[in-house]
Amino acid sequence: KVWVPDARMELWFGKCQAILGYETIWRPDNPHITFGIDDAFMPQDNIGFLAIFSPVDFFDIGVGLANTSGEADDISLEAFGDEYSVITYLVLASPGENARLQPGIYVDPWGQHAGNARVAINQDFYYTWNVLGEWSPLITREAWTLAFEVTGGSGTGDRSVATDPEPPTIFASTGLYSMWMVTESVSLNGRAEYMHTSNNAFTLSTRTTGGDYWDYTLTLGVKITDELVWRGEGRYQWGAEMLTPTASALWTLATEIYYRF
Repeated sequence: KVWVPDARMELWFGKCQAILGYETIWRPDNPHITFGIDDAFMPQDNIGFLAIFSPVDFFDIGVGLANTSGEADDISLEAFGDEYSVITYLVLASPGENARLQPGIYVDPWGQHAGNARVAINQDFYYTWNVLGEWSPLITREAWTLAFEVTGGSGTGDRSVATDPEPPTIFASTGLYSMWMVTESVSLNGRAEYMHTSNNAFTLSTRTTGGDYWDYTLTLGVKITDELVWRGEGRYQWGAEMLTPTASALWTLATEIYYRF
């Protein structure tokens, strides 16, 4: 990271996140252990550059060009070539620094894949737009934070592989988050999401009809020391074809313990 004071600009070179979506792949910074539903459509790791302009204290503009995560980067999985993405976003923060609004867009105009590497969504042209908001009531002194996320996008499909063609995809989702520090050592985070897809690409199904999905996640964290933290999580997700054509619901229990150096 390089700071250019005269231009009030920070330059990132190398590997970075797309700065889209409320969640992050960098655990344990994410409020939950498991990934959200719309994470499947989010570009995650990117290798390239990102320029962040900060003309005033409460206003940021980000513009980047990168090779993004996905099948194209996974050792040429399925023989797809490299993909490149254009990333841009805007951050508006309140003067009290207790609220922010962040719209952004990601466009993958040249590759044959988009979204997250964990889900195969082969699209010749793909874009994702994202709006998130975050607010912490001043009276709670940052002990309680509420957030929302609205995401949508589409792709033109991919017919380059005759044995495994991908139809055009349209998706939209919304999510609500609540993060509460119950005490100085105990945290309780909740997440509720809804998503609709046009061709059920979320579950890697060959079905070309739409799919609707919901999930609720509750995560309890206990700070054993300032560096050592345990987290336990329960998640229930339901919708069309969760894992197999006959499975419509999925329970997940997860736990982790981490030490932050």
